[in-house]
Order: sequence, then C-alpha cells, then structure tokens
Amino acid sequence: HVTGTNGKGSVVSMVGSLLMAAGLRVGCYLSPHVDIVRERIALNGEMISEEAFADLVGDVAFYVHEANQEPSYFEFLTAAALLWFSNEAVEVAVVEVGLLGRFDATNVIDAEVAVVTNVGRDHTDGVGDWQRAIAEEKAGIITENNPLILGKVSPDVRDLFVAEKPDPLYSLNGEFNITSTQVAIGGQVVGFQTPSGCYEDVFIPLYGSHQAVNAALALTAVEAFLGNPLELDVVTEGFRSVELPGRLEVLSRHPLVLADGAHNQDSARYLAEGVLEAFPVENCVLVLGVLEPHKPSEILDELLKLNPEVVITCTAPSERAISGDNLASIALDLGLQVEVVQDPSEAVERAISISRENDLVLVTGSFYIVTPARHTVSLFKRDF
Repeated sequence: HVTGTNGKGSVVSMVGSLLMAAGLRVGCYLSPHVDIVRERIALNGEMISEEAFADLVGDVAFYVHEANQEPSYFEFLTAAALLWFSNEAVEVAVVEVGLLGRFDATNVIDAEVAVVTNVGRDHTDGVGDWQRAIAEEKAGIITENNPLILGKVSPDVRDLFVAEKPDPLYSLNGEFNITSTQVAIGGQVVGFQTPSGCYEDVFIPLYGSHQAVNAALALTAVEAFLGNPLELDVVTEGFRSVELPGRLEVLSRHPLVLADGAHNQDSARYLAEGVLEAFPVENCVLVLGVLEPHKPSEILDELLKLNPEVVITCTAPSERAISGDNLASIALDLGLQVEVVQDPSEAVERAISISRENDLVLVTGSFYIVTPARHTVSLFKRDF
C-alpha cells in the first residue's frame, strides 16, 4: 500500500514490475490515469480489457444498488479494482492511495507492506502545523507489526509513523540508501544499499534523481514483502521493464519535447532538477496547464530554473482547470513572456512551431495535458 505527496505512482509501477520479474501474479491499482481510465487497473503489466472492465463496472453497480449507497468516482473504481484482483486471484496487489491515507477509499486493505514516499505541502491550505497533520493521515495506512518503508520525511514527524507500530521500519538514508547515480542514455544507472545487501550498476529507464529515490523505496519494499534479497537479474529485469507515461516522457528529440504531470511545487522542483541533470538545454518553451487547488505560482517558481523563453498557457480539459488567462496573469507577474492558447493541443503545436531544432518544449502542470501533448506530437507535420 503506497502513499506520499509525490512519487506514489512511480513506486507502485516499480514494485509491480519487480514482483513480476520475481515470478508473481501482480495486480496494480494506480491513479490518476493519463489517457484512459482502464490504465488504473492492471494485471501483470497489462491494463484491464474493455470487456472485462465493462463486466466489472456492471458487477460493482449491482452491489451499489443493493447497498443503496452512492459511492464517489474513486470509491467505485477502488471497489472495482479490488474485486477484479480477487476474481483474478492475484498473488499480490500493489495499491496506490488516492488522497492522504487513513480515510482513503483504498484503506479497506490491510497491507503486508506500507510505503510512504514523502510528506509535502499539497492538498492543504498550509495553515498551522500542516506537516504533522498530513503525516498523521499518511501514517494511517500502516498495519501494526508489518513493515514500513519510509522515504523523505522530516524528523519532526517521524514519531507519528513510529506510533503506528510498524515492524520493521526501514528509512531512506538509514536502513537503505542510494550509493551512486550516473546519467545514461535513456535513463540512469543507480547503485543501492538495502537492508539485505547491495545492488550495483542497475539501469533504470527513467530520468531524475527523484526516480532513483523511488526505485530505492520500491526495491526495499519488495525485499520486505518477499522476506529476502532479490537476485540481480530479477532487479535488472524488473527495473528495465518499468514504463511511466507522463513522467519526464520524451515525445520527440528534435526539438526535444518532454511531457510531465508535475502538478505541485515539489514535483515541479523534481522536474526542473531532472531536466537539468539529463537534458542540458539553452532555450526552453514551456506549455503550462494547471488544475485547482494547485498553486501555479509555486510551480512556476521552480520552473524558472529552466529560464523559459516563453510560457504558453492553456486550459486543461477538466472542470477544475485554471483558465489559460489566469495562468498567463500569474506568469506575467513573474516577469515571463507569455502567450495564451486555450486549447492544450493547439498550445503544444504553437510551442513546437516557434521552437528551434535544439530547443526544449516542456509540457507540464497536470496529467490532463499530457495526452493532448502526446497526440499532437504524433500528428504534427514536422521532421523530428
């Protein structure tokens, strides 16, 4: 069971891939989806088929009718995922929390291993001791006397996780850590120290030091679940097979077009750092679409490190979207050159049209604009 402000989906995907490489039948439940809702529910790396999903929705709808209760969208999908995993007799389910943890719909499970990636300032007004409040909710997924894998959290909130009585508790930069990282073609090569041993020169097809941290969390979680170290070939195959759409995803090389669903300050910071680590570029054209209640000013503050020549703002396809005009006003206040192109696909097309061959076009702010970006790049009539 995986929670955290950032990196949950990455860790779930990595854990699932490692467990599959170890020969287990694995179900994964993630959110949000990038292209279609069926991406959220997968068996052995393959999302649920249209026919199976339709049958599953019908089954859950029957139970909803019988219970005479109206679930939320997320509650409905969570029930569907857990029902499907039961029907398919998975040997292990890897489940991503939707929001916080203690009162999340997914917390009907009693996880054999809990993972907390980090505690950041998202889904909060920032008033009072928000960090402890959020940490306490995330700690709610821990099952007493079962392992907890704890990522980047302040020492000031560690007691909240200890209070849930996990056993053992493995902490990043304590019982496990990253021993080395090196940028490589298509990703990075990483070394790990875990409670069970060392793994050197492991290739991960993902960019950014934050993904090395996510990989360390995933590897330690799988060791804890299986109760023993993994063979190096299992680790190598597991990480090599990981696919994470919308996380520093390369859509084109000339110009370089990257899509990333970074939607808060922490994820925007990881994004900027990842770009600077792996894609040193002189000129950047930024396409930005953001949803409420996230704060565009905080996202832009982090992306200023990339020195964008121009920011093209758009309105993401969601009822919660902040309008391109409002985003433009915020960017202008930061002294940025701005264009407004309301439609995300047209905004990406405009960014590519004004870019030079060696420029970077970065599409970010929400997963809701990743799909339009991918579609536009695939259709745009230009020799990439």
